[in-house]
Amino acid sequence: MTALQSPPPPPGQRLRFADAGEAADLAAFLARLIHYDRGAVVRLQAGGGVLAVFGRPPSFEVLAIRTARLLGEDVFDVTVSAGQFADAVDAGSAVDGGLVVGLPAGVTGPPWTGVLPPRGGWAAGGRDAGRGGGARCGRRRGRRVPVA
Repeated sequence: MTALQSPPPPPGQRLRFADAGEAADLAAFLARLIHYDRGAVVRLQAGGGVLAVFGRPPSFEVLAIRTARLLGEDVFDVTVSAGQFADAVDAGSAVDGGLVVGLPAGVTGPPWTGVLPPRGGWAAGGRDAGRGGGARCGRRRGRRVPVA
């Protein structure tokens, strides 16, 4: 594990979503992935009060991402079954406008789960003259890279 990687979650980890509506949006995202591939997996990265859920529809050469706010400062990085995670979100318990969800056990995922962009090491840059002078860019370990 590198300094920028997060540890896997402990067994029995529970996620506390800040907003039940965001959890419902996440459930819809998972349902779309499962519609395309019943054996779909998603990579979950939590940190800084945010959960990022990465998935890859089988017919497309893209990664899709969905984020949701979390209560607490959980930090983990794990790949799980999209179907099991969708079931866990559906079975979640409503608490103070949010949702508490049990996290499924980790699984070994396909190769794309290991090639996500790094989570840290980014710094604000300026304007990229090579892209018409209007694109924002940042620096990652000394190299200029575009940022949203």
